[in-house]
Amino acid sequence: VDAADVNKIVVSRFEEAFNNPIYRTEDGGRSWTRIGGDKAPRELHPDVPWWPLRYFSSATSAIALDPHQPGRLFLTDWFGTWHTPDVWADTTHWYTSQKGHEETVPLMLASPPEGVPLFTLVADVSGFRHESLEEYPLKRITRGNEGIDIAFCYTQPDYMALIDATSWSSDNTRFITSS
Repeated sequence: VDAADVNKIVVSRFEEAFNNPIYRTEDGGRSWTRIGGDKAPRELHPDVPWWPLRYFSSATSAIALDPHQPGRLFLTDWFGTWHTPDVWADTTHWYTSQKGHEETVPLMLASPPEGVPLFTLVADVSGFRHESLEEYPLKRITRGNEGIDIAFCYTQPDYMALIDATSWSSDNTRFITSS
């Protein structure tokens, strides 16, 4: 509920895992507009390179209107935080707010003695080869869903093996090697 106008309300609904609908009203709930629908299109601007656009509003956990900046709304979901500077605009523009904040769950970290500084295996999105500790990886390490374990040869760090799963819950595990 907008602190300056109680007739302005934004809600989210859980229907599917991804792209859950968000609705807004400016008349105290007498009529609702779906954000991202035909009447209120949306533009997504993720700054995390490996996020598909379908990740937007995935199992939305919280939404909050900024009481200090009218129209600004924050949304958190499975993967992180989004915000729009004006939720009442004809077209809402959504941006990720991820620098230093990530909603993935690391399951395994590995830092080889040479080469890239870090490999991470995480829940839900497999994991990453981190070329830099300052920037997001450009892509996931595999197309799996759960990164489970990773190991490398200390005398030849380019030789590595990992286990991931193609489903959530660690079903359908795979053993993958790389040289």
